[in-house]
Amino acid sequence: MTLTWGIFNFLSASTIISGALTVVMGRNPINSVVGLVSCFVSCSSIFILMGGTAFLGFIYIIVYVGAIAILFIFVIMMMDLRNLTAERKNSVQYSFLLNYPLALIIAISAILWGNTIQIEGPIGEITSSFLNDFTTWEIAQRNIWDVWAQTSSMGSTGLHTIGYLLYTDFLALLLLASLILLMVMVSVIALVKIPAAEGN
Repeated sequence: MTLTWGIFNFLSASTIISGALTVVMGRNPINSVVGLVSCFVSCSSIFILMGGTAFLGFIYIIVYVGAIAILFIFVIMMMDLRNLTAERKNSVQYSFLLNYPLALIIAISAILWGNTIQIEGPIGEITSSFLNDFTTWEIAQRNIWDVWAQTSSMGSTGLHTIGYLLYTDFLALLLLASLILLMVMVSVIALVKIPAAEGN
C-alpha cells in the first residue's frame, strides 16, 4: 500500500508539474487551459484519496474545473486572437519579460526579509504580525496534518477543520491568495476591455 501510494504521488506530482509548464509555456490558449485542468484534477485526486480531505478534492473539481476553467475557455473564445498584430504581441512579451522578474524579486524579498521590517504605531503591529506569520521558516515549520488531526480528534467535521485552519494558522496565506485572485480578475477585465472609440 505504501509503495502504491508513493507511485501515485509521483505520478500526480509529475502531472501537476507538466500541466503547470503547459499553462505558462503553451502557445495555444486552449492547451494552456487543458494543462490547468490536469493540474486541478491531479490535486483533487490526491485530496480525495487522503483520509478526511475529500471535501477539498471535490471543491477543486466543482469550483476550479467546473467553473473557473470553463470561464477561461469562454474568455478565450471572446478574444479575437487572430487579429493581434505582431507589434502588439512583441509589446506584451516585452512588458511581461520586463515586469515579471521585478515582481518575482519583490515577492521573494518580502517573504524572506518581511520579519525585519519595523513600522511604529497600530499599523506597524498589524503589518509585523502579518509578515511574521508569512516568513519562510514559519511556513516550513508548520504541519497542517498535525493541526488537522488535533481538530478532528475534538469531534470537528472536515469543513469546520478547514475553516479553522484558514482563519487561524493560514490567515496570511489566505489573504495573499485573495490578493492574487483580485489581481487576476482585474487583469482579465483590462485584457478584454474594448477601448472607447476616438472622439466619444
